[in-house]
Amino acid sequence: MTATDIRAFEDLCRLAAVVAAEDGGTMDPGGVDWRNLVTLADRHRLSGFLFSKLEHHPLRESLPPSVLSHWKLRLQQQWARNRMLMQETTRLVNSVHAQGLELIHMKGPLMGQRLYGRPEVRSVSDIDLLTRRPSEVPRIERCLAACGYRRSSRLLVHHRCTRWFTYQLEYWKDGVPVELHWSFQREPTLHFDLERIWSHAGTQTLEDRHYRVLSAED
Repeated sequence: MTATDIRAFEDLCRLAAVVAAEDGGTMDPGGVDWRNLVTLADRHRLSGFLFSKLEHHPLRESLPPSVLSHWKLRLQQQWARNRMLMQETTRLVNSVHAQGLELIHMKGPLMGQRLYGRPEVRSVSDIDLLTRRPSEVPRIERCLAACGYRRSSRLLVHHRCTRWFTYQLEYWKDGVPVELHWSFQREPTLHFDLERIWSHAGTQTLEDRHYRVLSAED
């Protein structure tokens, strides 16, 4: 990590501390290398989140207009993509539920709603789904295919062998990736009690629709 990277990281930490402070907090915007800070925030997909915290923050008046405009654009882009991802998520859920199957939604816009109260605040690139049983993967794959998705992951000989040695398959449609999980990882030293995870799963409501999600603990 270069000295420039370290300084940008320190500036980002100071800015985050200020916007998170209950009393509003203060900092000297003149001492910030905004160009590198913006680059770092983009790299870690924090730009939209920062703008959401600065929208009604007194520090906003002291920040360079170009920085605010850039971060506002990032939030708008996140809103558009996350809304599209939620529409696709609902489509997939409807298709899977019609087959009598269930899914848990991991991360995504629903996590943005849980953590920040606004689904667009969290930058999201894909749809992550967890099936209850590995044996259900072929049936869910047919639902994905019916919704226009095609598998991009290669099978290890066949489905059963793939499910034994890996933990997910990836599918694509028009730039939208879906990761279908039946576990979280395949490591000899790790064990996930999926039955307990399912029994502890919660419910997240978004736009009057209910979704199964991981518990806060998991």
